[in-house]
Amino acid sequence: MLQSEQLKCREIIPAAVSERAFEKVFEPAYLAYTGTTQRICKVLLTDLYANLLRAIDVQSALKRGYPGLDRLLRFKKKGLNEIPRMLEQLFLPINGAFSGLIRTLRSPSNKPPVSKEGGIYRPAVISLDLIKNMVEYKSNISEMMFQLGDGHWNETAQEQAASGRAANPNDGTSIFCHYIEDYLSGVGQMVEATSKQFIQPVSMFAFQANNYHYIVKSIRYSTGLSSMLSDKVIAKYEANTLRNRKALMAIWKSCLASFPAMGLGPAEKLDMFNRTFDDLCADIGAFSLPDPDLRGKLTQDTIESLIPQYSKFLEKNMDVLGSGGFRLKYSVSDIEKIIDVIFSSRK
Repeated sequence: MLQSEQLKCREIIPAAVSERAFEKVFEPAYLAYTGTTQRICKVLLTDLYANLLRAIDVQSALKRGYPGLDRLLRFKKKGLNEIPRMLEQLFLPINGAFSGLIRTLRSPSNKPPVSKEGGIYRPAVISLDLIKNMVEYKSNISEMMFQLGDGHWNETAQEQAASGRAANPNDGTSIFCHYIEDYLSGVGQMVEATSKQFIQPVSMFAFQANNYHYIVKSIRYSTGLSSMLSDKVIAKYEANTLRNRKALMAIWKSCLASFPAMGLGPAEKLDMFNRTFDDLCADIGAFSLPDPDLRGKLTQDTIESLIPQYSKFLEKNMDVLGSGGFRLKYSVSDIEKIIDVIFSSRK
């Protein structure tokens, strides 16, 4: 548009004054453009993490537009440096935000409290949404990553050693992929740290299983994110989910701890089973498990942990229990139904 205005000025205004006339035409538009952009930059920088992608948009637009505008309007010759100054104002904060995000995720302190109902940790949702959106800026961010260098987000030698190296440290996209892997590891560290807020182990492991499963789903169902990561990354978080499922299975099996005990009668053993089972049901019954796939797996895990041994114990001791007038609280089918109801209702 400005180029068309310049040509019109040259066509209808004498050459001696056409350039000055053009300057009078573009000056108000330039001042309005730079003034508005400066205000936008100021707002973006007040909360850069929340506005990171918008800031990258503004930075990219300024970088793309400046060379052409400079050729047309001769900024340097006229001493107009508003655009370079804005680029300079954005440069360090944006570049620092990449390492700042990972430092925030890795930090064990200053984390919002978990919900008593568990579920998916809200900061984990926000963090995963952000990295998925960052992938949409792959070209711009890869260029920045190349300039900053592989592993620039690691502060210590220990972090660098744990982080490893990009597949190709001389390629911006490869460095960005490495960054995403470490970012996701930071989300995992945040989940592990905040899970310690739960007093009951069953809630802690359910919280971790919930959130690691959510990380897996977030990667798998994001075309952009999954295209940047190898299968081993998904396998890592599937393994973390499974680790916590096995921990939950071990806790459920603690209900059976009295069965092989010497010196206790069958009735006493069942009383101990009932108390432990009821306590665990109360703990997990207050916990949110929003993903139906995970609920199904936890249901099956719990049934496999309890039913075979519980059924064998009843078969072996029913005559003794019956002759003693013992009233059975839970049949095998009762246990199965309770487990199914507990998990199916924890949406």
